[in-house]
Amino acid sequence: MHIASYFKTARTALPDFLNGLSIRFARGSERLELMIFFARTMAMMLKSGVFVDKAFLILEQSGARWSRSVWRNVGQSIQEGRRLHESLSQYPWLFSPFFIQTVRVGELSGTLSQNFEDLAVQLGKERELQRKVKESLFYPFMVLILAVMLGILMAYVIFPKIAPLLLTLHVELPLSTRILLWITRIIESYGILLGIGAGGALAAAVWASRQQFSKPILHGAFLHAPIFQRISKGANVSHFCRSMGMLVKSGLTLDEALGIAGNALGNVHYRAVVARIQQGVKGGTALSKSMQKFPSYFPALVLNMVQAGEESGRMEEAFFYLADFYEGEVDVAARTLARTVEPLLLLGLGLVVAFLALSVITPIFRVTGSIGG
Repeated sequence: MHIASYFKTARTALPDFLNGLSIRFARGSERLELMIFFARTMAMMLKSGVFVDKAFLILEQSGARWSRSVWRNVGQSIQEGRRLHESLSQYPWLFSPFFIQTVRVGELSGTLSQNFEDLAVQLGKERELQRKVKESLFYPFMVLILAVMLGILMAYVIFPKIAPLLLTLHVELPLSTRILLWITRIIESYGILLGIGAGGALAAAVWASRQQFSKPILHGAFLHAPIFQRISKGANVSHFCRSMGMLVKSGLTLDEALGIAGNALGNVHYRAVVARIQQGVKGGTALSKSMQKFPSYFPALVLNMVQAGEESGRMEEAFFYLADFYEGEVDVAARTLARTVEPLLLLGLGLVVAFLALSVITPIFRVTGSIGG
């Protein structure tokens, strides 16, 4: 009996475990799509009068197969007496602190369905912004990949075959050809080590970029590098403003909203700045006055609109307007960056091809010229 019970439990637990791994290691875009589906579905069902535990039963039956274990476990947690936000917090790699806190506010204020609808709108805006940025940078990225592949092909396949031919030519080789031969000798002698070293360096760079110690450096570089500055600042400002608009609309005080919205930001420098603004607001300083201390993070338009919202009592409208405005700015900045980078990449690729052509063709022309002479 114990063995049969064990295998029955294993048959039930193994699919849940595998589904959990599928979600945990899913791409960010897939998790975002899942969150949008969840928020929209919950908003619709709650407005229709469906109870929360029943809603998760419906999600389990109708949702994607790889997400059903999550809905089942959250529903069971609710049936055991936990609140919805507490049940969702069991999956921090899926539900962000901002998502969980927004749900908590909705439970406390009785606006849960509206908060889910607002979350769906915010996540949809975030998805649309990511899509536009990716579309704008897709072509330059493909050109860069093509250039790297061409370089690898030339270095490991073509150069070693051309080098013996060039060495048999009894003419003085031009500088470009000598450089090409020098590169070829290095690749022949240390090609495997160079490949392993380049792969290891790339893997180390990717690993380091995901660690906490590197984030202040990387995030600071994105904020100050001219090529990325406009996109990085615009994305952080739009995310902050939309989060603040949602939270203020839900009835939170400004200092509470600042704490949640600040933690939802991806850039560590913006999180630190918002934390300092929150301390100022807690001390009795107006939000606009606290934000004015950080003009390099919040443009004049943001400061003026926040001040106008304070004076008119329409803070949420001001924040939503700013969020829409800076999302548009990020889209324009991404397209401008793509238009700037594309010709530079093509020019660089053309120079490499020209260098290779001159390195190979010039000695051959010299040989044919000497024969003709």
